[in-house]
Amino acid sequence: MAFNLADYEDVATLNKWLISNYPNFRSDISVISADPDKGYILVQATLWRDSNDPSPAVSNIAFGARDTYIQNMKKFYVEDTATSSLGRAIILLKGSDKTATKDDMKKLCQAQIQQYSSAI
Repeated sequence: MAFNLADYEDVATLNKWLISNYPNFRSDISVISADPDKGYILVQATLWRDSNDPSPAVSNIAFGARDTYIQNMKKFYVEDTATSSLGRAIILLKGSDKTATKDDMKKLCQAQIQQYSSAI
């Protein structure tokens, strides 16, 4: 799979865009399902352009699996998944043709390198 990381935005940049374009936005992050023993979580982020809007503008989900993270990052898989769901929702609000964040695409690169290294 070939992709260019320059085509993606990180969540920090997406957050800045959201704040500058919708200063009165509202966000909600909810856990849809989780199993801490098995190490997975499914999180949904919902965004309103204005906190007074009756209906949300967009919503997106992210799935996190603890065992897919490198050892020193496993303890952050819940926070990372919540951040990912928020970034993915902002991407939808922005109207981008990319649905993943740069942060997630970097993790994909790392996983591919790790898989390749273990195959050698």
